[in-house]
Amino acid sequence: MPKAISIAVILLTFLPGCPDPQQEQSHPDVPNWPEAFNRPEAQEQGADPVYMVQLTMMTVEVPIGSVSESEKIWSHLDEQPVHLYQAWLGPNGFRVGRAPSESWPEIRETLQNLTGRQASESSMWTLPGEMHSVNVRPDQPIQTIFMQMKDGTLSGRDYPPGDNILTIQCNMSPDNPGEIVLLAQPQIRTRQSKPGIVKEGGSLIITRKPTTLNFTDLTFQLTVPNKDIVIIGPGADARRRSSVANHFLVKEKDGLPYETVLVIVPTITRAKVSTVDASTSDQTGDLP
Repeated sequence: MPKAISIAVILLTFLPGCPDPQQEQSHPDVPNWPEAFNRPEAQEQGADPVYMVQLTMMTVEVPIGSVSESEKIWSHLDEQPVHLYQAWLGPNGFRVGRAPSESWPEIRETLQNLTGRQASESSMWTLPGEMHSVNVRPDQPIQTIFMQMKDGTLSGRDYPPGDNILTIQCNMSPDNPGEIVLLAQPQIRTRQSKPGIVKEGGSLIITRKPTTLNFTDLTFQLTVPNKDIVIIGPGADARRRSSVANHFLVKEKDGLPYETVLVIVPTITRAKVSTVDASTSDQTGDLP
């Protein structure tokens, strides 16, 4: 009988279903601050484990200037490990830092004092090399964004309606299996879809997909030890209304301006590889 290789993942019992491979999955209940990031790890089941990364993410909204004009959060973080195009993150309104997991209680308390509110949390699981999108600001209208270039000039254009997303890829460090190499880039995913042709099972199929517009020069990479904390937030230049970070991390709610801080904790987990009889199972080998 033909066999299909599938990946059976023992996930947390409270997970409500299988995540969309292109979107983060939000838990229906907003966690209390003390409960944040206290998730049990997926356990290894049997032989031949496949390593995955669980991305636990928290979105925190704070009054404008609380993070972009203060060092209360950034004093806990090391911004030096950020690689690639980090020279252009600051002028375009972004700051990215890393902190050891032991620092979370202090960071949590600082964020809680800034906002006085609960934070929304989500989780998703990814295989090394897969791309996943975090929808930072969905359903945006036409946006005029100016990006500061490396020569100090501004390059701007109008972007069509769509979602402002942060696309993330995680890989295992080739030098240390206990570390994760996180690669991320701000993007705009257009609301309008365009037709395209893909090959599937020997046939050509016409599909419609949204267009992804990249901010290539804002791609950043950093190596993160297992369970350490990554924070992506607004810098001083996020106050410039035409900046990239302003459109991704600053918004108004009930007439008041707020800044968004993304807290990401990548955790290495395991999944069991099993052989399933294709004649008796509908599983395809895709991740749930």
